[in-house]
Amino acid sequence: MRSLHLKDMKKGHVIKAGSAGAEADVDVPVGTGQIDYPAVLRAAKKVGTSMYYLEDESADPLGHIPQSLAYLESLKL
Repeated sequence: MRSLHLKDMKKGHVIKAGSAGAEADVDVPVGTGQIDYPAVLRAAKKVGTSMYYLEDESADPLGHIPQSLAYLESLKL
C-alpha cells in the first residue's frame, strides 16, 4: 500500500531551504493553491498509490477540509 499526504499552500509562497515547513497562514484548501493536483494524482495513480490523507494545518481546517474534498471529488480521476 502506498500513501500520499495532500495539502496546498498559497500561490507564490516559497519555503526556504532548511525550514521545518510552512506557516499555518499559508495553508489553503487543496486545489486553490500552487500544487498541480491533477498531475500529482495521475502520477500517484500510475505508481499504485491507494491511500490519501488530507493534511490541513491552517487556522480553519474544518472549513478547508470540505472544500478540499469537494475539489478532489470533482477531478474524477
